[in-house]
Amino acid sequence: MSTLALPELLRGNKSLILKEMKERMSQLPVSKYRDFLVNTEEGQKRMTDLTDMVINAIGGDDEPFLEDQERVGYCRAIQGVRLEAMCHVYRSFRQTFYKLVQQSVRTGPANDLELLDKWEGISKVLFDGYVVVASSYMRSREEQINEKITILRKLQDFAQQIVITFELPAIVNLAEKEISSLFGVAASVAIFSDGRIAGVSHLSTNERDAELARLMIRSWKRTSNFFVGEEGEICTDVNKSRLKRIVTVPIQAHGRVPGVLALYDLANGFQFAQKDLRLLRQFVHFMALAFENAFMVEEIEQSRKELRLLTDKVLTIREQERKRLAADIHDTLAQALTGIGYKIRFCAELTNRFPERVADELESLTNTVHHAVDQCRNLISSLRPDLIDTLGLVPALRKLFHIYTESTGVRISAHLPKKVKLPPDVSICLYRVAQEALTNVYKHGAVAAAEVKLTNRNGNIVLTVSDKGKGFDISSYPTWISDSNKVGLLYARERIESVGGTLVINTGIGSGCTLEARIPSNVKGGARGHDQSNDR
Repeated sequence: MSTLALPELLRGNKSLILKEMKERMSQLPVSKYRDFLVNTEEGQKRMTDLTDMVINAIGGDDEPFLEDQERVGYCRAIQGVRLEAMCHVYRSFRQTFYKLVQQSVRTGPANDLELLDKWEGISKVLFDGYVVVASSYMRSREEQINEKITILRKLQDFAQQIVITFELPAIVNLAEKEISSLFGVAASVAIFSDGRIAGVSHLSTNERDAELARLMIRSWKRTSNFFVGEEGEICTDVNKSRLKRIVTVPIQAHGRVPGVLALYDLANGFQFAQKDLRLLRQFVHFMALAFENAFMVEEIEQSRKELRLLTDKVLTIREQERKRLAADIHDTLAQALTGIGYKIRFCAELTNRFPERVADELESLTNTVHHAVDQCRNLISSLRPDLIDTLGLVPALRKLFHIYTESTGVRISAHLPKKVKLPPDVSICLYRVAQEALTNVYKHGAVAAAEVKLTNRNGNIVLTVSDKGKGFDISSYPTWISDSNKVGLLYARERIESVGGTLVINTGIGSGCTLEARIPSNVKGGARGHDQSNDR
């Protein structure tokens, strides 16, 4: 049998070749590529087509085979199939063909030289094919390495730019621009604040964009990636569909989720696989860090603003107290002392001229002195309620409510305990907070009544001051603290936080206002707490 008859020999035994190939491939180490060729219908068809191309190449028509091997080698490299796995295919072909040719030579009128000729033809085709596959592999690997280098450079540039950007709009614009350019589709970032979506860039109000916004909200609430496939199905498995219409990834760092990034092509879809998700997460990680930096800068600036406002408030209060104290001293104590001075001189004159009248005048003078002493006590009490230091917080609050109602006409519904034990600085803190809250009720609430509660709840001393007045827009915080009428609330919050507590304000336009101050019951004040069990 001549070499030219070799293709006919192979074609005539094609079923045996395929059977032998399958058996040999089944004995190879387990891999996805081996399982594909041995256990899938598509893999068996691939082996059949490859066998036909190899036989045709042995017959002289090698161009289709080599083109196929170049294409397949490139694709398999991208898919992550190892070159060694494809080498096993060639080894199985060599072993199968050699066995078949050897059997044909032994059963026919042939010799070893004819066997050698046939085997050289087979070996050359298989070797040429392997060289093409290996070259294609190397080219694919080189392209992948260059692509990874390019991506790493882009990621490095992105990281360097975004970590020195401290304004949210600038961070969003930079991220959308770079990520959109890298993945070749539109990118959009949704920012969330107080449990609500604060804004989504580059989206209109049409229904398709609304669909994207809804999915971003869902992704934020569940802190999960979502993928919308070609048919509009929503899933969390990136491998479920080849093409995606929408991909959403939460932006999260240190337990905080300030936003969601979305890639989308609602009309045509785009390819997005596991490796793309890993890359996108790298960019999102740097976005999250940039968001944290921006929030930190914003909080620092806000703290500075609050500190300036509090400083101004303290200075204003100090000057107002000095002015009021000066006026009170002038109107009361100074006049009383002046009167006492005149009275003493008058008594001195009476001693010489009308001694019998001195006793009456001295009694009158004594009454004037007592009145002056009372005025001094009232002035001191206005600076710091003496009841707090003597009887405790509850009596001081009751006196405050009485004076407040008399001066403003606003009735106070008080719910106070019979017993409370607090350090003096905590007591004065709660007293001042109640004083500030009631001042706001009178000035801004436009109500005839308010309610005050002091309770021990869940390990906290809780002071609640509420009214059903006009209220205000709490969602505008921190903007509203620039309103001089509301700086007192900021001052109250700082007071509460200074003793380890928290201040919560629940309000809204037309919804009244409830101020709740919570201080741990076991807080240690600057001075030793005293037993106030006699409070009534």
